[in-house]
Amino acid sequence: MDNALAELYGSDNLIRLADKDSGFDHSVWDRVVKWLHSKRGYEIDDKPVKDLINETYRVLSEGVNGSITEEIPAELTQSLLNNTYIFSGFKTYHEMRQASALLRSSTGGFKSFEQFYRDVKKIDNTYNRSYLAAEYEFAVQSTQMAVKWKDWEEMGDRYLLQYRTAGDERVREEHAALNNTTLPIDDKFWDSYLPPLGWRCRCTVVQVRKGKYPVSDSDAACSVGEHATSLPKQKIFRFNPGKTGKVFPPKHPYLPKGCGNCSRKLLLSYNPKSEKCRSCTNISHLAIIEGRKRAEESMPLSNTKVKFENILTKNLLKSKKTRNRLLRHCFTTEELEAAIYFWNNPHLLRNPRISVLGENKDMSDRKAQKNIAAKKSRGVCEYIEYCGIYRGIKWLIKTEHHKAGFEQFYCLKKGN
Repeated sequence: MDNALAELYGSDNLIRLADKDSGFDHSVWDRVVKWLHSKRGYEIDDKPVKDLINETYRVLSEGVNGSITEEIPAELTQSLLNNTYIFSGFKTYHEMRQASALLRSSTGGFKSFEQFYRDVKKIDNTYNRSYLAAEYEFAVQSTQMAVKWKDWEEMGDRYLLQYRTAGDERVREEHAALNNTTLPIDDKFWDSYLPPLGWRCRCTVVQVRKGKYPVSDSDAACSVGEHATSLPKQKIFRFNPGKTGKVFPPKHPYLPKGCGNCSRKLLLSYNPKSEKCRSCTNISHLAIIEGRKRAEESMPLSNTKVKFENILTKNLLKSKKTRNRLLRHCFTTEELEAAIYFWNNPHLLRNPRISVLGENKDMSDRKAQKNIAAKKSRGVCEYIEYCGIYRGIKWLIKTEHHKAGFEQFYCLKKGN
């Protein structure tokens, strides 16, 4: 992993970026190192380790938030910051693994704190200075492109998109070959070659009027893009921040491999004996907690019933209790993003279906009986299930039908 990361970030960039201060508080690192030496081990949700995640996230999220210079949908902001938190979590996981591997000397005994601190200083300098500086710049560029992409999607196909370099002597030769590539927004080229296409990439994309520039050949452009990112360390940059809602490359080496089908979306089928799996589960849990707090700020409340013609009862209540109940029923970051989207766009709910209380539950189970009794005591007489589309995916959204004649959000999940 050390060699893979060094190759990815590049020794030249490390030298240039080493003097750049990202604002990281290195006292957080010092505290976790002292704690690790005394504990001789760690879990990713231990407080000093969480502090390191949060400090990394603070730095990177400043790059994200500072690049959002216009109003964008709350669910996009949530998606970008969720991705940034998860990235910070796995970055911290790799730092802690490397640091813990240095606890023992070559003879098998534990090192003195002084020796251990000297040995792990390189980890701090590498991850929290050099790498973090590159990651911060990437977060800024990636977020800017994600925001632009959202604007372009709303405008439809009225304009073409054109790839442009910074146009100076510092432009990489392989990026220069992409300059003036002009294609429609729905062309496959943009799925993989929307900048930034590497660390410190200064390329951008702009809208141009149809007819002002010749349209490029899509296959030829993709071939040039493939060549520009042909090295193993460059291939991870083949993604579209705007389409995916992700700041960082989904195939970055920090992130685990071979677990994309995990039912939790992050990342591994749970095996409590696997340190990687425990860390993944804990990072997922921490990301949900952070995401719920952030989501509260993006879901405006209304303590009076609001009229919506597409709602079966025509009346929707969006109270604080309702919002918190909905967020408690979100168990992945993707569900949090969808919850924000449908909370703010209830007019997009379609195809209501009555769902009786206890549907799909074993009502002979006393716990299930108690759960339904509690709902009835709150005035809930049934659920109403709606369909909605978010990011091209079908979602099922349940509201609670109150006996007083209104509905309130309850939970949601992906549809089949």
